[in-house]
Amino acid sequence: MPTKVLIVDDNIDYAEGVRQNLALYGIQAFAAGNGKEAIAIAENQCPRIVFIDICLGAENGMELLQKLKSRLDSGIFIMITGYGTIDSAIESLKLGAIDYLQKPITFEKILQIISEYSEQNSRSRDNHLFIQTAKSRVMEEIVQKTGKLARTTLPVLILGENGTGKEVVADYIVSLSQTKDQPFIKVNSSAFSETLLDNELFGHEKGAYTGATVSFKGVFEQADGGTLFLDEIGDMPLSIQAKILRALQNNEIRRLGSEKTTRIHTRFIAATNKDIQAMIDVGTFRKDLYYRLNTAMIHLPPLRERREDIEGIVQEILSGLSGSCDAGALTVDAEVLDLFMHYPWPGNIRELCNCLYYASAISTGTSISLDDLPGTMIQPKKPVADLTSLEASEHGTILKELEKAGFNISKAASGLGISRSTLYQKIKKYGIVIEQ
Repeated sequence: MPTKVLIVDDNIDYAEGVRQNLALYGIQAFAAGNGKEAIAIAENQCPRIVFIDICLGAENGMELLQKLKSRLDSGIFIMITGYGTIDSAIESLKLGAIDYLQKPITFEKILQIISEYSEQNSRSRDNHLFIQTAKSRVMEEIVQKTGKLARTTLPVLILGENGTGKEVVADYIVSLSQTKDQPFIKVNSSAFSETLLDNELFGHEKGAYTGATVSFKGVFEQADGGTLFLDEIGDMPLSIQAKILRALQNNEIRRLGSEKTTRIHTRFIAATNKDIQAMIDVGTFRKDLYYRLNTAMIHLPPLRERREDIEGIVQEILSGLSGSCDAGALTVDAEVLDLFMHYPWPGNIRELCNCLYYASAISTGTSISLDDLPGTMIQPKKPVADLTSLEASEHGTILKELEKAGFNISKAASGLGISRSTLYQKIKKYGIVIEQ
């Protein structure tokens, strides 16, 4: 969910200016000129990141820090200080601030801070979701295995369908590694052409090709001493696979246009949703690279194969959506949870998260009902058997109306003259599959 930001400064024009600039980047921000305004915003909006000027006119920013911290248990507080108040800034760290910025502060610096702490919060939340909801035996074993691999320097290959959490596992590995404070760079292989991917991974020297006016370090070098996560490795050309294999075997790379090699000490993590063995069989993935990676391989099962984890995942996601203020905890109705337990989840955990984000946004209460769910959810296949003539007629009418409405639940329910929840119940009863 988007990070909310609060800027507290007695120069309200400055605070408002920062708020407006952040809005241009899609960041929901609020400006306050004094402690009273800041507390009111905190109680109503639950900001995640708060910037507080230590010198708030007649008020004390550190006192406000303590008041806000008691209201925002999971808030991240950054203090703003002038040149003469560094001691106060250091004191604020003892009171719970995460960092402090020294005036004058550029907007780019504020944006950088927000991006940094938002990413850290996202990783922490995802790691928590990965660990706390692993109730099935297969996931408990994966968490244990991941923890052991994290403390080694072995390259890791993570396999799994889209949305199963491959990047989350990579984050978890790094968070437990001895190099967790070193560079951690992520690259999606499918986002680059072969030439651009070669350049992105291994870099080039000045003059290596037309337009190469300066030397460039590839991500293998940029991540030296840390970790490189290469997603969608199954989409990578064979020529690039060969270069990666050499880098892993020899701990060295060669930039495009260079006659010398550069030593690196980069931890390598790769992920793919492809069937690597099938790719090896048809010659689109190098067998030797696979053998180099498969000694430390993690296979994430799809959500439909670990249904005992679904209820815990739902609870964790809703807990995060409820926030840290007195907004009341979100829950799901029993029939919604039952639907979740039988739904095939082709998009896995990512699809479940997006479903709950959507439902929580449109729900008018604190419990999510069937009417709050996206209309495109697929129902599980069940055989239609032993129907009475009346049921068969109703089944046919519903199916016809669904097809007419393009399988849009709201339109179909309207055409049938029934509510969405009633239509959901009948779809479940007759085992009708909703097409996407």
